[in-house]
Amino acid sequence: MPLAGVILAEIYREKNISFGNGLLLLLVNYMAMVFYFKKFQYEFYAENLYLVSFLYAVLFVVICLTWEKRFTANKYVDFFCSISLSVYLLHMTWGGFLMQAFTEMGIPFTAAFIFTVFLIFGIACFHTKYIENGILKRLLGGN
Repeated sequence: MPLAGVILAEIYREKNISFGNGLLLLLVNYMAMVFYFKKFQYEFYAENLYLVSFLYAVLFVVICLTWEKRFTANKYVDFFCSISLSVYLLHMTWGGFLMQAFTEMGIPFTAAFIFTVFLIFGIACFHTKYIENGILKRLLGGN
């Protein structure tokens, strides 16, 4: 799935890959994912078919790219776009850790989930500002 996100980003940027080649790569990537899920984790493949989720994500990206000019600039959307990579990278590890910690403290699941969402949001903001746009940008020679 992370590879699909990279492919979609490259299609959007159109710097390294054409739209047609990008769609072909998405198809190859999806087929490889299904093949290896089926080969190594059949239970996962059989119980959680990703085709609908994957097609929904691709359709959503295509719709947004097609109608991009109809959307007006919005500072909130721009902000969420700026932290989306951090949320994507951090939600699984930090979310699992925080949910486990809150559960062990005896906090009810719903409250633990809400606390976790807010904390992930804060961690993503911190990560974007100080890691992605701070340390990493300087290490990679950005401004």
